[in-house]
Amino acid sequence: MAILNQSQQGTTFQNGIAWRVGCGDKARFWEDCWIDDEVSLMVKYPRLYRISCQQKHLIQQLGNYTDASWEWSLTWRRPLFDNEVDTADGFLADITRIQIQSHRGDS
Repeated sequence: MAILNQSQQGTTFQNGIAWRVGCGDKARFWEDCWIDDEVSLMVKYPRLYRISCQQKHLIQQLGNYTDASWEWSLTWRRPLFDNEVDTADGFLADITRIQIQSHRGDS
């Protein structure tokens, strides 16, 4: 894992794979490229990442199922500033377009 996470070879290898999200049991919400195969949410939304209370969490840890649908439960270190609201709208649009499925594991 250290080689995958901290070396040039590991970065190259990780750039060549893509996540297929099921129930969110293996993919890291901020750090893995599960929305866009090119970039993680941490890179795409660095300001939101910095104020998140849920860094290093799996997707599964950031929400739950209510009435057979997925509901996100995001927590922040502070309220969003006015200039962050548009960024947060794009962020929410990105994460809600992926269906989290309770019956299938990540691959």
